[in-house]
Amino acid sequence: WVSYPSQIELCGGTAKIIMTTGANDFQPDLDEVAAAVTDRTVGILINSPSNPSGAVLSEQSIRGLCQIAIENDLLVISDEIYKHLLFDGRKHFSPLHVDGMFERTIIADGVAKTYSMTGWRIGWLLGSPELVKACSDIQSQETSNPCAISQWAALEALTGPQESVELMRAEFQKRRDMIVPALQAMEGVECPTPGGAFYVFPDISAHLGREIAGRKIETDEEAQLRLLNGRNRKGPGEDTRGTGLD
Repeated sequence: WVSYPSQIELCGGTAKIIMTTGANDFQPDLDEVAAAVTDRTVGILINSPSNPSGAVLSEQSIRGLCQIAIENDLLVISDEIYKHLLFDGRKHFSPLHVDGMFERTIIADGVAKTYSMTGWRIGWLLGSPELVKACSDIQSQETSNPCAISQWAALEALTGPQESVELMRAEFQKRRDMIVPALQAMEGVECPTPGGAFYVFPDISAHLGREIAGRKIETDEEAQLRLLNGRNRKGPGEDTRGTGLD
């Protein structure tokens, strides 16, 4: 998730990104993770199911990451906000399921995704009292507190009927099953099938270096901007409709 590195930098830290690929279902290379650990490392941050890939970390990957954390006395911060949005029979496996991880795991979660309540801005941390208290001290100064109506709405979401959760999960799966084959059918596009959340993460690298409407697309960022903005910008009153990578 795009905010993680910035949050780490705000605290004076340095984020080390472990690259993953769709060819391996976006599972991390545990040897790379272990090699990235130094005497200054304080934690491993994971997000499963993932934004933006929709990948679900396997039990084997989670156990491997936890073993690295235990061996190096690290925290594991596990963003589990998409844990109810899983497809194809996948199961969510949390670091809390691993022996020895109870005191060194922080769970980040909220009502935004499971209950379609993004605008209500209600989330929570589960962890040791000392760490949660420190986070609460910062949060109380930055945002004061969540408004009362959001808290009551979140309580109703968590304790009320849960049928809507499965209805939304099934609808997201239907959309996934429509869009992924469509992307995979496009020439030069590879798109892994996500195991959870509501994202797809296509690989368009085969198109980099192409010249489209007189402009060469060299990077993924240029391709994204082209898709967002359409064809070459035109003057006032001129037609700017059209897709960017047709």
